[in-house]
Amino acid sequence: MPFKDAERQRRAVRDSQRRARLAKTGHPARETKAPVLPALKPLRFRTAKDILTALDAQVAAVSTDNHLSTIERARGVAMLAGVALRAFEIHDLAERLDRLEREAPRKRGAE
Repeated sequence: MPFKDAERQRRAVRDSQRRARLAKTGHPARETKAPVLPALKPLRFRTAKDILTALDAQVAAVSTDNHLSTIERARGVAMLAGVALRAFEIHDLAERLDRLEREAPRKRGAE
């Protein structure tokens, strides 16, 4: 279909190519450029609480990253949430174990 306006014709061709690419691959082709990250200091985890603190910062970073699509952000947050859930469980178990170990000598002395 010829257009009088050359810019409108270029837009129509681009849209047509995009729709064809989308129909063929199921997703739009785009170049994903990874953000340039600053040098990070090495993380040292001693407890599950340390992991939870680091995960909190990472969830915030993923949530606000403009280089990621909504789906990529959701996947990243979901993966981090799964890791955080396991860290919560470990943290809770460690606290319960510490409490039991503190109470065990008292119970032995009472027997």
